[in-house]
Amino acid sequence: MYTSRATQGSRYRTLDLGRPGVVLVHRASAKGLGFDTVVIPDTHTDAAVDPTSAALRMTYYVLATRARRELHLAYEGDAEPALYAQVGSGDLLRG
Repeated sequence: MYTSRATQGSRYRTLDLGRPGVVLVHRASAKGLGFDTVVIPDTHTDAAVDPTSAALRMTYYVLATRARRELHLAYEGDAEPALYAQVGSGDLLRG
């Protein structure tokens, strides 16, 4: 686990991307990092935010561009979040 808010010397401050395994990073700490695969498991938490807002679009731009090979967006519930409506069927594999 890594958080950019950890103090210097804290075990949560140093991020070793050379080690194999799963790295858990908070959204706010992802900027500037890169990963082979990125999973955003909580897109449903943005349901109350206007999907066309500049802040939300910038957040997802930063998160999506962290992935070098694969990007997985997940949500909880029966209905796809409104944010997905702006992504064309050719750009997002739904299923």
